[in-house]
Amino acid sequence: MRLNLESALGGPAIGKAFPSLFTRSSPVVERDSSLFMVASLLRFHWAEAALILVDRTRPVRVGGKVAFVAGHRVLKSLFDAPPRDRYSDMFKPSEANAVLMPPLESTRTLRDLLQVFHLERYGFTAVTSGSMFCMVGLSGVLGLFEDGTLDTGLCAEDVATQPVSVPKDATLGEALGLMLRERIRRVFIGETKAYISDREVIGYLFSPRKLQEVKRAPAKMFEDRVVEVGPVDPEDVDPHLPLRECAKLMARSQGGTLCCPRGVISPWDIVMKPFASGDLLVS
Repeated sequence: MRLNLESALGGPAIGKAFPSLFTRSSPVVERDSSLFMVASLLRFHWAEAALILVDRTRPVRVGGKVAFVAGHRVLKSLFDAPPRDRYSDMFKPSEANAVLMPPLESTRTLRDLLQVFHLERYGFTAVTSGSMFCMVGLSGVLGLFEDGTLDTGLCAEDVATQPVSVPKDATLGEALGLMLRERIRRVFIGETKAYISDREVIGYLFSPRKLQEVKRAPAKMFEDRVVEVGPVDPEDVDPHLPLRECAKLMARSQGGTLCCPRGVISPWDIVMKPFASGDLLVS
C-alpha cells in the first residue's frame, strides 16, 4: 500500500505499529519544571521533546492540544530574551514555552500520525488510549523500517538537501539565529564536515562550566565561537544506499545525520519526504 497526502488508506493502527507503546517510558516534565530541568532531561534521553504534565498522570491540554517542551523552543526562548535576563530565564517554568500538538488515539492510523507531523512541522505528538498517554516521535518511526512496516524505493541522494552553513569563526549567536530563522535543527561549519544541532547547543549552554559563565555575564551567553560548542561529524553513506538502510543507521545512532555527495540526510528527510511525495510504502 502506498501512502500519500491524498490517500484514504492509512496503514496499521498506531498501537499495532508500536506494540510496546504504553509499556515504555516517555520523557515528561511537570508544568512548573524549569528550562534547566527540561534541558537536562532532553540531554539524558536524547529526546525530541517532553510532555508537560498537570500532575503525574495527565498532560497539560490547551484547546484540545497537548503541551510539549522541545529543544527548539527552549533555545528560542533564551535567544529572544533580553540579554541581561538570559541566566534567570534558564530557570523559568517550562509551560511558558510550550509547543501544542494534536493528540491521536492509538486506534488512528500510521498515516494520521505522519500527517500530523507534516502539517505541524514537528516530528512528535502524543498518543492516547483511555487514560494512558505517551509520546511518539520521528526517532521511533525510523525503527519501523527495521521491522518492515515502512519501506520506500528511494535512496540517500533522492532526499539529501544542501547543508546550511556558517563560517568557522561565526559566533554561537549567529549560528543559532540562522537555525531559528530557517527553522532548522542543525547548521554546518564552514571549511569542515562537522555540524551542530539544537542537541549540541543545549548540551553546551546547560553544562556546569557554561552555566557559571552565564551567571556572571548573561549578556555573553551566545558570544562563544561555534567551533567551541562540540561539533559532530555526520556519517558518510553511499548516495545509492536505500533509505531503509539509512533509517537503520540513523535509528542506531539515535537520530543523527548522514551525509552523501548530494548533501545531508536527517530523520525528517528519511520519513517525511517519501511520505509527502507518495513514495512511502506500508506493509
